[in-house]
Amino acid sequence: MQLIDELKRRNVFRVGAAYVLLGWLVIQVTDTVSPALNLPDWTLGLVTWLGIIGLPFALFFAWAFELTPDGIKRETDSPEPNSGDVATTRTLDIVLVVLLVITIGLIAWGSISDEAETELITGTGQADTTDSDAIESPSIAVLPLINMSAETDNAYFAGGVHEEILTNLSRIDGLRVVSRTTALRYVDSALSLRDIGNDLGVRYIVEGSVRRVNNHVRITVQLIDAARDAHLWASNYDRELVDVFAVQSEVASAITNSLHLEIQPETIGTLDEMPTRSVKAYDLYMKASSIDRSEPESEAALLQQRELLEAAVAEDPNFVEAWAALNEILDFSARNILQQEWFGENQAERDANFAEIRQEAQRALEIAVTLDPDNVMSLLAQASDYVREQESRNFQLERKQFIDRALELDPDNAIAWLVLGWWYRIEEDFAAATPAFKKALELDPLHARIVDSALIHFRFSGDQEMTTLLFERLAQLAPEKAENENLAKVHPAAKLESLSVLFGQTADESIIDMYAAELAALNLSQLPADLDPLLFEMLVRFQTSRLYQMRGDLDSLLERPQLALPKDSGEDVTFRYLWSQVDYIAAKKLGNDPDEVKAAAQNMLDAYRQFDGPDHPLAVPATYPMSTAYVELDKEQADILRESLSSRDDELLFSRMWGPFYALSNVATDMAVQRALERKSQHPSWYGTDWIAVLHVTNRHLLVHPEMQAFYVEEGKWLEYLAARVPEYAKYKQQ
Repeated sequence: MQLIDELKRRNVFRVGAAYVLLGWLVIQVTDTVSPALNLPDWTLGLVTWLGIIGLPFALFFAWAFELTPDGIKRETDSPEPNSGDVATTRTLDIVLVVLLVITIGLIAWGSISDEAETELITGTGQADTTDSDAIESPSIAVLPLINMSAETDNAYFAGGVHEEILTNLSRIDGLRVVSRTTALRYVDSALSLRDIGNDLGVRYIVEGSVRRVNNHVRITVQLIDAARDAHLWASNYDRELVDVFAVQSEVASAITNSLHLEIQPETIGTLDEMPTRSVKAYDLYMKASSIDRSEPESEAALLQQRELLEAAVAEDPNFVEAWAALNEILDFSARNILQQEWFGENQAERDANFAEIRQEAQRALEIAVTLDPDNVMSLLAQASDYVREQESRNFQLERKQFIDRALELDPDNAIAWLVLGWWYRIEEDFAAATPAFKKALELDPLHARIVDSALIHFRFSGDQEMTTLLFERLAQLAPEKAENENLAKVHPAAKLESLSVLFGQTADESIIDMYAAELAALNLSQLPADLDPLLFEMLVRFQTSRLYQMRGDLDSLLERPQLALPKDSGEDVTFRYLWSQVDYIAAKKLGNDPDEVKAAAQNMLDAYRQFDGPDHPLAVPATYPMSTAYVELDKEQADILRESLSSRDDELLFSRMWGPFYALSNVATDMAVQRALERKSQHPSWYGTDWIAVLHVTNRHLLVHPEMQAFYVEEGKWLEYLAARVPEYAKYKQQ
């Protein structure tokens, strides 16, 4: 009891109580003013820790010293009270009462505020939250970025980007930024963004996610006007994680610049490395680019990008990249009018839109090239010029020069590699196209257009692993498109075609066994339910004939019976029938069966009559099979066809899977050999000579030509294959 009495006499209890109340008050004030003063997140923790450490010192000084009217004096052990003790006690009592009143007032005020916020959030209050003036502006909260990957490291990376964004935003004058600690309270919150905005008293909310694929990361961020529950802006940021901290800093800086542009565009100057001096034009351009990166091609997406880019060039008529991008979007639109029947309810409307878009596309390209012909975007726009592609048959050669120059200037440009991949596909050089598509994916694995295009390539190349991977990636980027197209599996018939293409590229005879296994497993139930069974029979017959040729199994070809075509068969069935007859006739000629050859040729003429005429869709594709029949039965028609084909340029002669070329080989073999070897010398990637070798029965008349023999001997790729299958090449067989 004496100790307690002494503690009371020396005011230790009063000092301790006053210290606790004052410390609590300081902590509450610090928590309130920290966001407004842009203090670091650790400020509140530091103040609290200092307060805890200071308590024992305050108690010690209260015991050891006495506060008197004459100053601080060392406390004596005398138990007798004096006037100083009484004055000090009264002073401390007054301080305690004042602090206690303030504390009770703050607690009551906080309770009332919490109740009011609860009413606003739950809808029981009467305040009108739609009034943007009720929310402090400008003010912003950045919610923690959601980790979309399972890896723990990715969560650390997302947290680092979040902190960097907050740090950068805090440097913007006049912008109140909610602290990270406060924002963390809303992780996995069931509240809507509007409710979170009301809860925090902020005008804007930033939310986003981080997704990682191997060493590539995509950060998706969007800005919401919480007061109006309106989406203002969104963008994707794709980077390679070579240096994690550098990427965090770079992406956070880019995001901050974009947010600054959206919230306070009047306060920002020219951004670093910005391709235009107009901040508004740059913002519009970046929004259009974000759509291209995150959304597959559609009418709505193309229209939105067009509007944004037209607004960008209106803001800055000298913005080269925006003009080039506008040309590209208009080109895509024109192509889809013709191929997908977009942008119009009827043909007349589509024709009118095509004419307008075509004119605008050319204008945009001309301006871009005039401003800077060596700009990477200008070069890629020239390489993708759809209008010029329709008008110039030699454009394929010219576009390669633009692609090569773009890659020379920017070897890490993913779109340039994508365009190169498509160039090789048009050239039908799939072996060269594959690494180009893979490079584009390596540089930008989550770019919607690149993923969609690469999926088409690998699907028809028979690469099941890449097809599945890209389908899963497309399902993340555009679930609706992925579901509608159902591209998860390679179609069995497409796989057969892909294997034959792969064999033509490599001359690897082990592929023949793979091809045979796929053909044996093919059945009607795997194909569309509405497929005509007769058409399926034609497809199987055609692919089986190809297998026999690849194996060098002439006996099996000769043993196959003549296929009768039912009357009134449709165009697709008739077309496949005509092509299958070519292989049949070629085999019977090698088997010295002239009667069967003429009978088969007559059947071809009879089947084709119902589709005869230069304007019929089958006229050009059927040129080759019909030339086979003319050579056997109608010399006059064969002569007419020779005259017609002799004057055709390469683009026409080698179009439609080289049907016209093969027709020329039937009616003018010497000329066909000359044209084929000329094309090969001009286009080393052209693999028509590979297909001539693969289908050695059908193309025997070409292979025995002396110049063709000299070519294959020099090339060497097919020499062993041909030596085992074509008698004229047996002498070249390697010993």
